[in-house]
Amino acid sequence: MDNWTTRIISEKFKEDFAKCETTISSLRTEMFNHEKKLGEKESEISKLKMELIKQKNIKDKTGRLVKSLRREKNEILSDHTSLNLKKMLLRMNCFIQEQNMKISKEKLNRFKLTIYVCHRSMNN
Repeated sequence: MDNWTTRIISEKFKEDFAKCETTISSLRTEMFNHEKKLGEKESEISKLKMELIKQKNIKDKTGRLVKSLRREKNEILSDHTSLNLKKMLLRMNCFIQEQNMKISKEKLNRFKLTIYVCHRSMNN
């Protein structure tokens, strides 16, 4: 090979080598940028997972609280119903006692009248 051919091949090789180094450098930069984006996305995924866990815990606590409140509400309603029944029974008992007192007064008055009539008839 002559000197001129060797020089052209050498220059072509240098150009190709420089292009390859530029491409490699560009690919390294691109790879670095993709790794950086991947890291950011993984960080975002981790944050979202933590938020999801937090929201699930809040949902669980809220569910337990709602259950507890429903149970407490049912107990209060049961107590209220029980108190209303007791109140009604007390009113009924009062009414019955009032009726018994009226009946007793009427009986007493009839008895007094009977005694009075008997006494008058004996005296006449």
